[in-house]
Amino acid sequence: MNSLSFAWRSLRRERRRGEGWVLLLALTLAVAAAGAVNLFNQRVHLAMAASGGEAIAADLRLELRAPLDDARRQRIVDAGLRTADTATFASVAR
Repeated sequence: MNSLSFAWRSLRRERRRGEGWVLLLALTLAVAAAGAVNLFNQRVHLAMAASGGEAIAADLRLELRAPLDDARRQRIVDAGLRTADTATFASVAR
């Protein structure tokens, strides 16, 4: 007897007994809870990223993909403004 036919017969037997619904309900609840936690985590992350300028008391915040070149940085410093550089990295593990 191969394992696929055994698994299929066991699934049909469990469905007749009615205990499979409890497992299905528990699995559905676990997936919904994990999704809700993930959604909450994303919302908190986005809110913190959006208010990042307020956390450092900045009047203006620039988000650039590449570092600011020296000529533009010098013009900013010549205008009497202060700058701060930050770097963010995407998470490797989730």
